[in-house]
Amino acid sequence: MEKKSYDLSIRDYLFILKKRKKIIVLVLLLTLTAVIFGTYLATPSPQYKATASVRVERITDVTGFLMEVISYPLGDVLQGQMELIRSYDVMEKVAKALGLIPRDATVEEVSTNDTYRNTISSIRDAITVERQGSSNIISISAIANSAEKAQRLANLVAEQYREVNIVSRNKRVFDAKDFVEKRLNQVEEKLKSAEDELRSFREGATLAHLTQKEMETAKKLVDIEGRIEDLRTEKAEVDYAVQLVKQGRMISPRSQLTVERDQGAIVTTLKIYSDLLLKRENLLLTYFPAHPAVKAVDGELENTKIELLKHLTAQSTGYQKRVDLLEGELRTLQAKARQLPAEALSFERLKREVEINGTLYTQLKTKYQELLIKEAERIEEVSIVNPAVKPYSPVNRPSYLQNGLLGILIGLLLGVVFSVFYESYDTSITTVEEIESILEVPVLGVIPYLGEKELKEEMSKRGQDKIPQDPELFKALFTYFTPDHFLTEAFRILRTALLKVESARVLAVSSPATREGKTFVMMNLAISIAQTGKKVLVIDADFQMSMVNRLFGIPREPGLSDVILRNVPFSQAARSIVDLILGERGFDFALSGTGLENVHILPTGGKSPKAREMLSVYIKDVLTEVKEIKEFDYIIIDTPPILPVMDAVELSTHVDGVLLVYEAGKVPKMALRRARTHILNAGGRIIGAVLNKMKAEVSPDYYKYTYTHYYGGKEKRA
Repeated sequence: MEKKSYDLSIRDYLFILKKRKKIIVLVLLLTLTAVIFGTYLATPSPQYKATASVRVERITDVTGFLMEVISYPLGDVLQGQMELIRSYDVMEKVAKALGLIPRDATVEEVSTNDTYRNTISSIRDAITVERQGSSNIISISAIANSAEKAQRLANLVAEQYREVNIVSRNKRVFDAKDFVEKRLNQVEEKLKSAEDELRSFREGATLAHLTQKEMETAKKLVDIEGRIEDLRTEKAEVDYAVQLVKQGRMISPRSQLTVERDQGAIVTTLKIYSDLLLKRENLLLTYFPAHPAVKAVDGELENTKIELLKHLTAQSTGYQKRVDLLEGELRTLQAKARQLPAEALSFERLKREVEINGTLYTQLKTKYQELLIKEAERIEEVSIVNPAVKPYSPVNRPSYLQNGLLGILIGLLLGVVFSVFYESYDTSITTVEEIESILEVPVLGVIPYLGEKELKEEMSKRGQDKIPQDPELFKALFTYFTPDHFLTEAFRILRTALLKVESARVLAVSSPATREGKTFVMMNLAISIAQTGKKVLVIDADFQMSMVNRLFGIPREPGLSDVILRNVPFSQAARSIVDLILGERGFDFALSGTGLENVHILPTGGKSPKAREMLSVYIKDVLTEVKEIKEFDYIIIDTPPILPVMDAVELSTHVDGVLLVYEAGKVPKMALRRARTHILNAGGRIIGAVLNKMKAEVSPDYYKYTYTHYYGGKEKRA
């Protein structure tokens, strides 16, 4: 056969680019990635900036009882607040909120730990504050290496600064509320317990024998004892307040309640003292103790402390005098009431316990409601105007546009070069011309690729009642089940070309390597020939990968090996459509299409190493016996692949020709060339080739072999 030259056209080059588009895309992506990554390495790490805004207002106590006159200009006040925002206390709370410092860490632990202090310093360095023009709004900006961190840091600083301001401005109310709430629960429990004891006493004791005078004496005695106990408790609270004032500390809420029972100058002095302490604490958030503003408050605080101690000492002395008087009165009364029954004293003590706890509970309840109102009306000088939003781009954002465009251009050029280079070194065969050039025989047919999705769609279209729902069987006998499909038309074209070949009645169908679809081609070709009315015998000679009997649903034995070993005659081993009807597939399968009535099947038979060894010797006798019957127009043999097994090569000398099946783009040229050499060296004949599983992205010949036909008025196109 004359060799054909195959010159590349522009269409072929375009096809190469389309075929190797994955390489082009991969090279483009790699190049673009390298350019972008290089640009990234050449730029500093991104820094994101987020800004929150807070409004600072120096407001008065909303109840109207405390009026503060601001003697400092607004600018000075805001400057102090800006320093407070970046203060150590606020930064420490932010670090704890971020989880960088344990929440339960004390001030001493934080101040003595270098890691904690460095963490607080790094947070402070990332925060900048700025006043917006001449307004009372302060901008809090945070810089971090991610947009989320910057947003969260700015918002946390604003929130913690606001919380610090609220706590410092409302500390007295919060502390008093907590104390009263705890005390209220305690008194409530004591009141219930006292009421229960009094009820039990009344139910168990008899008081009818007591005189009115005895009851009055007992009541008076118990009242004096209770008053002495109350005065001693109040004196102890006042004495404790004296100790706290001497230490320069805030008076506890419990002591404060006792002290404030005496109206007058002491209440005013105590309030001034508490306000000065709070003012000093707020100043220390911004200034050092040696600052003039702190020194001025310290002077006022010292004078107020002296005045307050004078009042507290006088109050403590007054309590002691009252205790002494009541104790004298108690001793006199006790001398007169020595014969007083114990039941009377116990009853009066229980009554007084209930009355005292009831009165105290009512007072605490009233005080608690007052504190709740004050808490709701708490002073809030700081409000968050604009929370920080997530920044879209870093403040040091590099320009990637120019480098990215350049990377795309270079990537496309390199992709084209690599695709052409890869194509030139690709040893697989994808064109009809290449196969014909290597085998020096014509390509008799091109079978398009049928994917799993298309196969299932075709099965679904045919209906479950008409065909078996077995994808493997459906594909193996595709021409039998789908006579109007373009794939069936491809086998008709192969059949027509094969029928024109002279002296090609006994054919061996093989392939260079495994899994190239030789059995699929063999079975559909046999069905296609049988559909013309010709009798076809299918012989399965692939002892290692026998599939024919399984697909047709017939037993493997008896078969070819049994005929070779003379165990059974050919007439008993060959199967017809009757055997198919009686087999696993059944009557519906045998009548699902046309052509099977003209097909006879000779399966491989029993597994016998001896039969395989005798195959090359006695296959000629088997074929001669079959030919003498003169019942079959064509004998088609499914053989093993040529390169892995020598059976096909040995069989090639006993048949009219070998039909070589090749999957487009699978095995290299050398494999196809070696398969041809093996057959020719053995004395066999290759009558033609079949290019199987043709895909549009694999071979440009796909479009040359696209079939367009009309079936029932409807156009179907590959």
